[in-house]
Amino acid sequence: MDRHGAAVGTITSAKERALRTLCDLARESLTPAHFDARFAEGGNAGPAEKAVRADMVALLNDTKGSLCTSEEVHRFLAHFVLIRFDFLREGAADPPEAINRIRDCLIPGDAAKAPLIWSRMVQLARASAGKAGQFDRPRLVRSIAQVARLRGATSLQDDLDNVSALAKSYAELIQDDVGGTKLERPTLLAELDSKLNTARLVQVRGLPGSGKSVLMRRAVQRSLKDGPTLFLKAEQLEGTSWISYAASQGMSSASLEHLLVEIGAAGTPILFIDAIDRVEKEHQPVVLDVIRTVVQSPLLGNWRIVVSLRDTEIEILRNWLGDVLALAKVETLGVDALNDDEAELLANAKPHLRSLLFGTRQVKAIVRRPFFAKVLNQSFIADPRGPSFTPQSEIDLIENWWKRGGYNASGQSAVERQRAILDLATVRARQLSQPIRLSQLKSVAHIDDLRTDGILQDARAGHSVRFAHDIFFERAFFHVLADQASQWLDEIRACGEPPAVARVVELLSQWEYTEDQNWGAYLAQAETSGLRSQWMRAWLVGPLGSAKFEVAPERFATAVYANDFRLLEKVLVWFQSEKTIPNPTILAGNLPQEQRQRFADLLGWPSDFAAWRRLITFILARLDEIPSRLYPEIVAVFEIWQNALWDYPNPISKAIISRCAEWLREIDCVSSDDVPTPTSSRWHQVPDFGDFRRRLSALILTSSRTEPELTTEYLERVIRADRMRSRQFEELVGFSGYLARSHPQLLVELTLAHLTKELPDDQVARERKELQKASERSLAALGKPESERTRIDELGIASGFSIRSIGEFSYHDWERLSIDEDTQNFWPPSPLREPFHALFQSAPADALRLLRGLCNHAMTAWRQLHRHSRDRGGTPHTARTHLPMGHTKVLGRYPGIPLVSRPLGTEAHRLRVLGA
Repeated sequence: MDRHGAAVGTITSAKERALRTLCDLARESLTPAHFDARFAEGGNAGPAEKAVRADMVALLNDTKGSLCTSEEVHRFLAHFVLIRFDFLREGAADPPEAINRIRDCLIPGDAAKAPLIWSRMVQLARASAGKAGQFDRPRLVRSIAQVARLRGATSLQDDLDNVSALAKSYAELIQDDVGGTKLERPTLLAELDSKLNTARLVQVRGLPGSGKSVLMRRAVQRSLKDGPTLFLKAEQLEGTSWISYAASQGMSSASLEHLLVEIGAAGTPILFIDAIDRVEKEHQPVVLDVIRTVVQSPLLGNWRIVVSLRDTEIEILRNWLGDVLALAKVETLGVDALNDDEAELLANAKPHLRSLLFGTRQVKAIVRRPFFAKVLNQSFIADPRGPSFTPQSEIDLIENWWKRGGYNASGQSAVERQRAILDLATVRARQLSQPIRLSQLKSVAHIDDLRTDGILQDARAGHSVRFAHDIFFERAFFHVLADQASQWLDEIRACGEPPAVARVVELLSQWEYTEDQNWGAYLAQAETSGLRSQWMRAWLVGPLGSAKFEVAPERFATAVYANDFRLLEKVLVWFQSEKTIPNPTILAGNLPQEQRQRFADLLGWPSDFAAWRRLITFILARLDEIPSRLYPEIVAVFEIWQNALWDYPNPISKAIISRCAEWLREIDCVSSDDVPTPTSSRWHQVPDFGDFRRRLSALILTSSRTEPELTTEYLERVIRADRMRSRQFEELVGFSGYLARSHPQLLVELTLAHLTKELPDDQVARERKELQKASERSLAALGKPESERTRIDELGIASGFSIRSIGEFSYHDWERLSIDEDTQNFWPPSPLREPFHALFQSAPADALRLLRGLCNHAMTAWRQLHRHSRDRGGTPHTARTHLPMGHTKVLGRYPGIPLVSRPLGTEAHRLRVLGA
């Protein structure tokens, strides 16, 4: 340390002069002896300097806890400096100088904000003065960065420049054009900005080739215009921690937290990570270090995280990053294929692609992914006079790419390029976390050609290369596995069973399935291979990912029906676990942190809607063949589709709800019929039957706006039923939010049917009629000879002489006049209870009709009970009372005491007027 000292605002001139002179004397003395001689008899130190020296020595002794030596005193004073700030008095000279120095610390565009920064610093100093606050550079920078952007710490300038250079180079590696035509897709960038305003982490998700990385490139390049930007790319990571990664990129060992503070202050406080689902296990700690620092540091509360990943890989990501992601509010940005407007722009620039961009649904699903459009455009440019190529699936694209040696080769050249591609993919699969060293290849003859054609990129020129896009690697490894034929599982085993190649196995499964060659045999091999179940899973569900699955679904049915539908059960379970994503609406909501992820998983969405559509279509066409024990899993598949599309009319949802309504209709008929039917036996095989029925009901009710007729039929059937169980009503009323908007009148009828029980007069009339019939049956039976009487006749005689009385009522009946009948759902009374709350929100007229019906029924029952009950406690009287809307007559049990029932607590008086 060159200097140490003190900074003061107010000090007497004599003391300041004496201290400065003392320190100058120490610096001018080369030895402690010479310095001590200045204070001896005849020395040149004055009384003021001696007094200050004595005070300083006393403080040093006290701090050290023992006497300081002459050398220590001399060394301390020789390095001591005094800085006096002149800020407080009027006309002080230091503030302008401080503002000028602040201006030098700001980026040129924010230099004019120097006075604001000075005001901010003064405010911070005053706020912390009474608390003895401490400030270091990170805390100060974090506070100031809210006002203006800084240049960055001089000590970290090299690191900041390095971070920016890496982000720029990584971004430029991402190909972002289709034959020179760039698709800007500004709406995606605008949506990304919108989500960053509300969430801490934004997941950019989509199918392979949809343009996720291009969006990341656009966002990173835009951020680089404002200053340093931290951008990590999966295939560029090195090391096993941030420290080792930083060292490998030539950065210092500075604190990661401090570096991020400086990046956020000088540039953009956003961490970009491309292809986070592709990060190899050994490099995952690098990403974890950075994300944990961002999420957990109080100095980085303004930071956001943007990651890109494939829709189908979310489960892999959560296996190693789930606990960190759970700490942040998450939004999801879906990158879909080009819409019609975007496809039109590309078609105008590339007319030869128009017929494909606006072809059939299957063709559009492939060609409108920007990466695939780029490859097709390259093929056309290379051979514009060649035969037209119309891909129906990704497999068609892979085959066309392979036949041309990855671009436009033919003959022997194509064969040689194919061998080179296989060699590259084989090496890459065995070391996914490393570039492909040229020394590992059998031949480098076509490396330059493959690099020129955009299939390869230099990792280190002359030493190593990498595939320019992960799809190129997947296509190459696809043919590595195809080349192995029945030994493809041995190749998976040899490369260490990396999860990253699971999609390649799915693609190979699609090809074998389409070609009708060895798909079933290879499925059996995967099941008995001893490898992880992931490979059987990928092979089994793979065909559902291809549009060509619909050409031969019976082939799939034959495989999954075998052994009592054992594999179909696996398909249903695996699709739910592998092909779903957490509900993005819930992730973006405001639920408590511990509930958000759990509910998002419970209400997950399909990750690939086309594949889910194929599976559900397959199931719906064969429901009568599938054993009913699998129905709960089938309903779970239906639920995942409906979680996303419950309020959007579509043919699949209509078919799902129609089938659920048919099942529920059949179940209700079986439940109400004592005689077994041919179909009743299958429902006995359904596990947890009560829960199964409840889920069917929920699917119908949540679709009440898109399928109103089926909901109407179900509700009317429940209302007409002789008996409505309390649990059934509780389940139905839980969907009041849906029904109040779509079927408010039926919701009112349902509630009235549940709460308005038989009136006392009706009960008395019914009991008299029953007693009369019993007496008639008894007399008829007595008229027969004893030898001819049947068991029924004997029962009729016994019942005819019953001592049962008519119209027996007790004090319990006074407590069951209306809403008090159901204490489980309506106690304590509250206007927030359903269905009242939902009806008043969405259909107030029907809500009043419900209240009027309940009040009228309660008062009618109350009047009738006075005629029939021994516990009537008096005679009803009429009284006049004043309410806010005017005078009215009310009934009371005693003069001046009106009847008080409890439909909605404090609203009782007003409700009685409505029902009068």
